[in-house]
This record gives sequence, C-alpha cells and structure tokens, in this order.
Amino acid sequence: MDPLTRGPAPRRRCPGGRNRPAGGRAGFVLAETLVAFAVLAVGLGLIFTGIAVALRSDGRAAANRAALREAQGLLARAGLVEPLATSDRHGGEPGSARWRMTIVRVVPAAAETATAGAPPPLAAFWVDVTVSMPDGSGAALAGLKLAQRR
Repeated sequence: MDPLTRGPAPRRRCPGGRNRPAGGRAGFVLAETLVAFAVLAVGLGLIFTGIAVALRSDGRAAANRAALREAQGLLARAGLVEPLATSDRHGGEPGSARWRMTIVRVVPAAAETATAGAPPPLAAFWVDVTVSMPDGSGAALAGLKLAQRR
C-alpha cells in the first residue's frame, strides 16, 4: 500500500521481466526456495552419513580393544596358570570371544650343537595368542617366555 495515496503501490518493471513493488524489495520465488531446500537436504544427508560412519568405526574400535585386552591377558597368564609346554589350546563360548594359544619350545642353535656340559637352567617358549570376536574383529599377540627347565 502506498502511504501517500492510500491505494495499491505502483509496480515497476525489472530487467528480468518480473514486476516488483515500488519499494524495490523482492521476495524469493518458489524455484529459489526449492533449490535452497535441496542444498540443505544434501548437506544434512552428508552430515548424518558422516556421523553414522563415525559411530560404526567407534564400535569396531571398541571390539578390537576388547580382543586386544583378552589377548594380553592370555599371553600374561601363559606359564602362570599351567607350566609352559608345547601345546595348541583353544577356547571361548559361542557368541563371545574365541581364542587360540599355541606354545612351541624354542631351542637355540648353540644348544643344538653343544654336546658337553649341563643343559641351561631355563627353557624358552614362543607363545602365540589369537583372539577372534563374533563381529569378525580380533587381535593376535606373540611373545617369548622363559621357564625353569624341569
């Protein structure tokens, strides 16, 4: 409304062919609004996809940490609970972590060729531990353990 004449505001022709109010202010047309919503939808979709990938990666990392803790515990207990001896053990409950521990006696090359003298007081064992989680993640650790010769 024109404040001086109290009638409708006169319109003027724009270079684009659209009519604008005489005040010079123009609003958004439907096409511009739809494009803005499309850009917003694509941006939000990318953000939500990134969040979902980050959460999935965090879950996988937590499962790997749990498998690593289990493998570290098994490796630390090797030789403490039972005496070290060449063996291949496995265990775990269905639906939970499954583990396998392989223990192999290591004979140094110098000990194989030595014929004289008493055997060394310590025996060396290579302990290999593998833990598999139900989701497919897992961990594997290995270490050299020493035990008194029996």
